[in-house]
Amino acid sequence: GWWWGVPLAAGVASLWYAPVMARHGWAFVDEFFVQHHFARYVSDKYHHSQPFYFYLPILALLALPWTPFLVASVAGARRWNWRATDAFGRLRLFALVWMCLPVAFFSLSGSKLPGYILPALPGAALLAGDAVARFVRGESGRAAMRATGALALLFAVAAPFVAHYGRIVTIGCALVIAAPSAVAGVFILWRTEQRARSAAMVVGCLFLTVMVIAACGLGEVAERDSVRGLLRRADARGYGSLPVVQLHTIERTSEFYAAGRLLYDEHGEPRKFEGTGVVLEAARQRGGRLLVLVPLEELHQVREDPRLESELLGDNGVHALAYVRAVVSDK
Repeated sequence: GWWWGVPLAAGVASLWYAPVMARHGWAFVDEFFVQHHFARYVSDKYHHSQPFYFYLPILALLALPWTPFLVASVAGARRWNWRATDAFGRLRLFALVWMCLPVAFFSLSGSKLPGYILPALPGAALLAGDAVARFVRGESGRAAMRATGALALLFAVAAPFVAHYGRIVTIGCALVIAAPSAVAGVFILWRTEQRARSAAMVVGCLFLTVMVIAACGLGEVAERDSVRGLLRRADARGYGSLPVVQLHTIERTSEFYAAGRLLYDEHGEPRKFEGTGVVLEAARQRGGRLLVLVPLEELHQVREDPRLESELLGDNGVHALAYVRAVVSDK
């Protein structure tokens, strides 16, 4: 009920919000609520615009490997008794609303990121689980399970090619990741009539694949998608207090890991430097030394400029971090 639900939700939230607001005041309210909630929703301030239908394929990907069963459940919704009063009927309708509302709400947002619709996944899981249960009980056809098996085989075939051409993980690691999907896909397509075993194969494949990815490739992928490791290397070398500039790039994770040191423009956006001359000027204005985050293919500009003394601190496969010192004279 509203009379107890709203106060309970407010009370739980206040355990964190109240102390933070008491300590930081309007600065927190403006940054957290105004900028990162309202401004994100009504504008593209943070440059994450996507088409209106963006979350439909994202939801399909997040629901894997049960996406065919989720589609089957939603497609069958037209045959539901929408006025059912039994517990199961109400739960199924609630799950549909639970899934659809976050997707619809964030589809209207000016800024879209995949994580925004994570609250929709429990509803999607309930709907897919209902379809899986009906399949195991023999109350539905085999099309959804056959589609699941086909997706498993497609993943097993595609993983090595994506790993090779996208340089995500090694081919050997990709083959290990693909192995459970290959076995599950073959079994499901060959023995779909064994309903319970087919469902068990999907569950086993899912857990094995997640464990192998976590052990084999997750760390390497995460390293490329963040500058945390690069900045930690700089900290270990004693450069933890130097300003950080970005040359020919804007790497968003730097806003967190280089907080308080990253240079921003007059609009409050991370400043994107477009030449080593600007880097030189920034260095001279800040004691002659700074850290430069630059795409690997543009690193030669920093190294070849005679006005700069540079030291490569490391790279994550996408970006490099260099320690730069301005020379006394640029003649």
